[in-house]
Amino acid sequence: MQATKTKDRLKHNNHDLIRDLTIKLSSRVIALFSKREVHLNFIPDSRLPIPDSLLPTQLDT
Repeated sequence: MQATKTKDRLKHNNHDLIRDLTIKLSSRVIALFSKREVHLNFIPDSRLPIPDSLLPTQLDT
């Protein structure tokens, strides 16, 4: 009887742990993709002409 209660409690704890880890992981994935999208917004599209001010100069190299 005691073993069954312990087993049920462990199963319940594992379920809570998996749920918490899933929430943490999904929130980190969402944060990663939102940062990536923000970062990609600042990369000039290669199909568009790049203004001279964004091109590397002799001083930069």
